[in-house]
Amino acid sequence: MSDTTDGIRQRLLDTTKAIYTDAPMTGVTMEEVAKATGVGRATLYRYFKNRDDLLLAVIEREAVLIAGRVEKRISKIDSPGEYIIEGMVQAMDEINKSALLSSILQPGNGAVVNRLLFESDRLVNIGLEIMLPVVQRAQQTGKLKTNMSFELLVEWILRILTSLVTVPSKQLNSKRAVRDMLYATMLPVLEG
Repeated sequence: MSDTTDGIRQRLLDTTKAIYTDAPMTGVTMEEVAKATGVGRATLYRYFKNRDDLLLAVIEREAVLIAGRVEKRISKIDSPGEYIIEGMVQAMDEINKSALLSSILQPGNGAVVNRLLFESDRLVNIGLEIMLPVVQRAQQTGKLKTNMSFELLVEWILRILTSLVTVPSKQLNSKRAVRDMLYATMLPVLEG
């Protein structure tokens, strides 16, 4: 039985997700992924140029799934600032429920996370796609008052979200506390 190209790629991503869920960030090798998937290293390298590329693809796939679930929960919110803030709160909840992302976004992995998330445009582009309709609609109706560029706004939001997930806080120990802080700090910037 031969796999399709997409089938092999999905198996590689599934295997990598399982490995990274159980292993420390620095302990996973491309050889380990290839062996666990039942393919040769050359096959793995045809799909992914290195370990970061592979891990980023796994994170990207997880982020798209999370974004879809979050979008369903917040789709009825009309206020752009509220939509963004509630989206962040719901995304944090989803990230914390994800065994993969919880494993990757642990305190101490900051340098790796920063390299993966912000030195690549792939995850920022997911955020752009998700937020583009909301921000455009908000700008057209005059409800979004920020003078930040759209790209900078999305990166700012992703950096805050990443910080909230990766840097523990005694004060921000509940969804309610996070929500209150985001409303107090972000809403004035977003809606004036």
